[in-house]
Amino acid sequence: MEKPRLGRPPTLTQSARKRQRKASYDKKKARTIDLGNSLEAWTRLKNENKCTDSELVKMLIASHAKTTVSAKEKYV
Repeated sequence: MEKPRLGRPPTLTQSARKRQRKASYDKKKARTIDLGNSLEAWTRLKNENKCTDSELVKMLIASHAKTTVSAKEKYV
């Protein structure tokens, strides 16, 4: 008969912890469109495209969706 283990379960190795951290970072990154905190970048984009705030948001979301889809297709 096998004895029950005593103590704590084995901890993750350093490389496993790094993999998990990277995976959670990638998930967060996929959910956000990074424009930084810069108001200048926002106004520059708005002026270049001659559009309102809501149109710019829609455009950024659409372009972000295209890039994530193409990135996923690349790995399939």
